[in-house]
Amino acid sequence: MIQALRLLRAVAGSDRDLLDRYARDRDEAAFAELVRRYGTGVWAACVRLAGRDAEDAYQAVFLALARKAGAVTGSLPAWLHAVTRRVASTL
Repeated sequence: MIQALRLLRAVAGSDRDLLDRYARDRDEAAFAELVRRYGTGVWAACVRLAGRDAEDAYQAVFLALARKAGAVTGSLPAWLHAVTRRVASTL
């Protein structure tokens, strides 16, 4: 099972590949794959940090990713976590 998941991820592309495709071509499938990969974790963090404003926080995090996809450096999960914390602290 783990091998199958790794194969599917390799076919879809690395986080960097997906970010580059979205930033360069506005490839909606690439962005959708990033949301599929990280949406559950971002949602859990939003619920924990923003409470009843979790939905607004969740949308704001992925809106920030859409706007800044080309500028994301380093680990995407770490970037998403930092943005989630900042967004939740402002709600």
